[in-house]
Amino acid sequence: MSKFYHAFALRYNQVMSALIISSVCFLVGLVIVTWMHSQYQLDIMVEPDDPPQIAPLISVCIPARDEERNIRRCVETLLAQTYPNFEVIVLDDRSTDNTPEIVQNLVKVANLCKVPLKVLNGSD
Repeated sequence: MSKFYHAFALRYNQVMSALIISSVCFLVGLVIVTWMHSQYQLDIMVEPDDPPQIAPLISVCIPARDEERNIRRCVETLLAQTYPNFEVIVLDDRSTDNTPEIVQNLVKVANLCKVPLKVLNGSD
């Protein structure tokens, strides 16, 4: 019985040593990868192309239901695009918050930007 116990204890110690060594190696590797990632950033510079002279119409559809927290930023970002031929369509699906009022105010802004902004309301 003591031979069995001695062999088991020896094997247990070997397994635990291997586990500890592999864990330490993993943590050291993780630290090295994290450090390298923070030191070496890829500086990829992409020059944007000019929009085509005859650009096809792009319709951007925004589904909105109770989106008063997000709708203004979403639509204003789209209105700031440089693409020459696009329209924004907001699909309001019976919002119960201030989404319709916000979108109606944005229609006035879109008219100033000369971008078609359409609002389609959901039906009951």
